[in-house]
Amino acid sequence: MRFVRVVVSQTQNRVVAVLEQDTPFNGGGYVTIAGEECETQDLGVVEDQSWTRLDGTPCGVTRHLLERLESGSPDVRRIHDAPCTMDGIKARLRERGPAGIPIKVRAWLATVLPADQVAAMGLARGIPVAALKSCDAIRAARDPDGGSRRLYFERITHRQSERRAAKSLARRRAAAAKGKP
Repeated sequence: MRFVRVVVSQTQNRVVAVLEQDTPFNGGGYVTIAGEECETQDLGVVEDQSWTRLDGTPCGVTRHLLERLESGSPDVRRIHDAPCTMDGIKARLRERGPAGIPIKVRAWLATVLPADQVAAMGLARGIPVAALKSCDAIRAARDPDGGSRRLYFERITHRQSERRAAKSLARRRAAAAKGKP
């Protein structure tokens, strides 16, 4: 997942740059590029995909998005409507609650932000453990030295599975005790 912002030239009225990173941006508003006043605008959160130029050759995320935005190509896929700053994310959560941020984005944030910040914002509520495991695997592949929560998520999955099995067994025993097949 990549948080993506575009830089729009106020005099040219076009996208002149694309900024992307794994974590939300700090601040926003206006920047000066080559002596020109430009405004930054959140595009959203883009899922990982094969990043290519319009001619199909491999490239980085920024080039991929910039070429598609400049050409008007509808090929910018999997953009999730989510703010790209921490202040924007907090505001969206206050306005709409956890449902205001797509589940994949919340899962990503839960794996890249400090645990106390995730808990304070309530980002992890209602996220399937499988989504957290998937995002953690992507994050760990990008930053192998950053550690992984894989074992933690596997223990949660194991406990959930054991609880479901115990409930199912209890229902079967109760049905058998009543003489039902």
